[in-house]
Amino acid sequence: MRYVRIILMLLTALMLVIFSVQNSDFATIEFLTWSSETSMALLLIISFLFGSFFTFLFMLPALFKKKKAKPVAQPAPPVQTQVPAEAPKDVTAANQDVP
Repeated sequence: MRYVRIILMLLTALMLVIFSVQNSDFATIEFLTWSSETSMALLLIISFLFGSFFTFLFMLPALFKKKKAKPVAQPAPPVQTQVPAEAPKDVTAANQDVP
């Protein structure tokens, strides 16, 4: 599972780089009265990093909840390993005397 995760991360990074190189035009960003012109590639990378950061922040409570210590189970009682001192000698011989 660890390798699948690493491969997915590398593929995502590769797709981000390819998309950034192909979209190197400039874009104008406007927010209320503020305006700026920047490269689409830079805008894409910054947006990706912000999205990753906020996704990580929202996942933090779930990550900490999983790491709580679980109560330790009680140990099993010890198994009796001693053999009785004297075993019956021959049970079949004793039962033959009874009519």
